Amino acid sequence: MIPNERLAEHSVVISEDLIAAYEAADYWVDLPSGRAALNVGKPMPSAPELPEGTRLAIVTACNPFSRPLDASENAARQKALIEVVEAAGLAWFPAAGTDPSGAWEPEPSAGVIGASEEQLDDWMERFGQNAVVVGPGGGQAGLRFHPRAMMTRERPQRLFHADPGNGGSTTR
Repeated sequence: MIPNERLAEHSVVISEDLIAAYEAADYWVDLPSGRAALNVGKPMPSAPELPEGTRLAIVTACNPFSRPLDASENAARQKALIEVVEAAGLAWFPAAGTDPSGAWEPEPSAGVIGASEEQLDDWMERFGQNAVVVGPGGGQAGLRFHPRAMMTRERPQRLFHADPGNGGSTTR
């Protein structure tokens, strides 16, 4: 059984250093058309699986709240996340987040297509994640922070959304 990482009504504090690490990380997803690279603040990759406005999220259950766990614990957590994604009827592809400095091991992830904001927030709550990388096809990759996130320094929280009404993306 995977422990639920929900912390009732407690805030999740995310340091500026962690945010900077998430922003500097390299992310990839193995789509049927090939490996696609993502970086926060950069345009989303062009791929047939990501038509304009289609949301792709890089989600992991590993290392909750950036606390390192051993490989077997992370594997069990990631398996539980995949079961939740599949139960929601969403397509997913193998993915990872990598630290360009090499301080962290690559973190197994899932590239999930079409997850709602509510689903992403639920998964961050359930699996104890500070943030996910998300962006719409034709848009820009960004971080979506834990729904109870508090930053150690004031910083705008940029959330990227697919807007099916105009085929583009919006930022708030």
